[in-house]
Amino acid sequence: MHPTRARSGDAGCCGSLAAVESAWLVYRAAFEVAGLNPVYCRTVAKNAQVVSFHDSCGIVARKVLPAHFDLGGEPLDAVEHRVDR
Repeated sequence: MHPTRARSGDAGCCGSLAAVESAWLVYRAAFEVAGLNPVYCRTVAKNAQVVSFHDSCGIVARKVLPAHFDLGGEPLDAVEHRVDR
């Protein structure tokens, strides 16, 4: 996630500026504190708002993981976003 792109984005397309800042802090901790690279985020595919949020932050590496989650006995697809430092 590119910090300037995420921070300069229109809050209307992303839900809220707090969501952008929260995501930025998570990625910053993952890269700078934990030393991870890359970082993966997996979201239930039906959660279109969150999938769209990640897409709007410039995260271009993504794929669908069929039946990745099992919630209450229901298999649900996931969308995996990969963020490289």
